[in-house]
Amino acid sequence: MGLPSNSIPSRTKEHSLPQNIAVPVMRLNTTAYEALEKQLGLPIPTTTTTDIQAGYLLGVQHVLVLLRKGYVVS
Repeated sequence: MGLPSNSIPSRTKEHSLPQNIAVPVMRLNTTAYEALEKQLGLPIPTTTTTDIQAGYLLGVQHVLVLLRKGYVVS
């Protein structure tokens, strides 16, 4: 009995990444971040915004916050 196609398996010991693999971390300078933010546009919902669109806008904003907090350097 396999997993349904819409389920995401949880990380278990056998599925986790090995501890000795180097993972590159990229940083964004302020100019690059601002250009990305401008490309994505403002998250302004309207009366015709669907639940799916609103969820997408919230997701984009959440990722931008994470980028600002952890990956943008001045």
